[in-house]
Amino acid sequence: MATTMSANAQPPNDLCANVQAQDLLIGGSLFLSGDNTGATSTDDGVPGSTIGDSGLPTVWHAFTISSCTKVVVEYCGTTPSFGNYWNLLSEDCPSSVAINATTFDDVLCGDGNRTLTFDGLAAGTYYLPVLNDPFNNAVGPYQVALSAFVCTGGTPPNDLRRDH
Repeated sequence: MATTMSANAQPPNDLCANVQAQDLLIGGSLFLSGDNTGATSTDDGVPGSTIGDSGLPTVWHAFTISSCTKVVVEYCGTTPSFGNYWNLLSEDCPSSVAINATTFDDVLCGDGNRTLTFDGLAAGTYYLPVLNDPFNNAVGPYQVALSAFVCTGGTPPNDLRRDH
């Protein structure tokens, strides 16, 4: 269950270096919750990267997959619905290599929240950034569900979606 943060408190997952990756198994799910109130942009990304150059405050979650996997990230149930999201994962911390979502959709949840799909992720650890953007109602408690499916299409196309 999400805990509401005071305006000045820094969330425990504000720094990606402070999060521990959870295993995400094919056919399984992870249910994550948190509160990005008080997030900072400290050590979120290296200069020259998408996240590093944005200056936008972010909190983090991490997961590890052991083989090529299709991962679906759903913000369904976050109330009020967030109006802005990072449409990417990072392969490192702080972020220097971003993997853009293959697709994203604001209708599937049925509540205005976003669903992201990452087709063909190679085995490894990935960092999920959760944006704090009060100007677009993306601040406060949130919940995220990650689901893992068998990879389709052969070789993971990570190299095709990287932001170096």
